[in-house]
Amino acid sequence: MYFEILRVIDVKRPPIVLLENVKNLVQHDDGRTFQTIYNTLAERGYGVKYAVLGANTHANIPQYRDRIFIAAFLDYEKLERFRFLDEIPLTKSVNDLIDKEMPAEQSYYYGTGSKYYETLLKRMTDDTVIYRIDDSGVAMRAWQICPTLKANMGTYHDRVPLIRDLYGIRKLTPEDCLALQGFPTEFGFPNIPLNEVYKQLGNTVCVPVIAGIARRIIAIFND
Repeated sequence: MYFEILRVIDVKRPPIVLLENVKNLVQHDDGRTFQTIYNTLAERGYGVKYAVLGANTHANIPQYRDRIFIAAFLDYEKLERFRFLDEIPLTKSVNDLIDKEMPAEQSYYYGTGSKYYETLLKRMTDDTVIYRIDDSGVAMRAWQICPTLKANMGTYHDRVPLIRDLYGIRKLTPEDCLALQGFPTEFGFPNIPLNEVYKQLGNTVCVPVIAGIARRIIAIFND
């Protein structure tokens, strides 16, 4: 997809290009992938800055979600003035965003028909944290904040992180996931299959991080 982005850049010549990807992009293929991105932008006259920002470290969102952001400016003076977001304290918890006193739809709860049910009952003893099922089964680790929401939630229904509320053990609902990505409460989805909803929730960006970067870019162009 990056080379399709380059096609747009070549035609439109935008004054700024903002890219986002997983934080390990810098190490991918021994660094050659990132070097290709950097060089092809530089060849087109762009100055480049990049940084790894996290939802929990830069947006006060209780989710482990570190992503690399690449900002490329045609105007080098504007590039010099641009700064990525500073780290801020994490003051919100999962319980601030998820109401465990309100029951979810029954389909989100694990019942006796699930192969994981007995194990979940034994391991999920703390209702203040989040759990997850991984390749080895129910993960032993309990997360104080939400583990990274991944696109595979849409492919494997048991990969949606789990909580214990007043009514049982359940998956995070799409509304829970939206809150953990920083979306406004009025945001929703059209009538599409639930697996596609979860896939999009894993593929999206943390809204406050993007909004913060956008505000800094706009301020520079409005100055």
